[in-house]
Amino acid sequence: MFTLTVMIDRSPSEVAESVRGLGFQVKKEGLELNVDGHVFRIQPFKYQDHRVRNYGYRICFDMSIESGAYFFETTFGHLQPHVQAIEYDLDVEDCSQMNWNKELIAKGYRQVDARGIYSSGSVGIVVLDECVNMQVRSVRRKSLNLNKSLHEIMSVRDEIHPPVNHHDLFSFVEEEDMAI
Repeated sequence: MFTLTVMIDRSPSEVAESVRGLGFQVKKEGLELNVDGHVFRIQPFKYQDHRVRNYGYRICFDMSIESGAYFFETTFGHLQPHVQAIEYDLDVEDCSQMNWNKELIAKGYRQVDARGIYSSGSVGIVVLDECVNMQVRSVRRKSLNLNKSLHEIMSVRDEIHPPVNHHDLFSFVEEEDMAI
């Protein structure tokens, strides 16, 4: 699941009002939109200083990066959001923290800390007990380029844990040709 940390100059009640017509439901965690079994969630920070101009939000989604970026632009694009961080948690069953560390070192990722912190370009990689966390953080208070950062994280994710292709459309033809 992706998690974005975003600052905007609108209060949670103003954000709720602005997305009311988009099908969001009010939940305990914040505002949630369910689309085809996937979630796009807006969670205001629990403790916010109401004397400051900017309010903090966590945006979580478990859909494709294109869909997540689309919903982000639809809900926050007109509010001039400041994206401070983007994180992705890679959950892989049956892979220990020690195995992840060995694999990342073998694949040549730069080790920042022996406790399981690595980097690949602008993407930080943190090996945890239950997952591998990949993150991009803003530098010098600049807003991150959402699409570029999402693609960088997905690129590292695909290097670390390549997606499994369950269906190869051409493998049947090759097997059939070999049988002749």
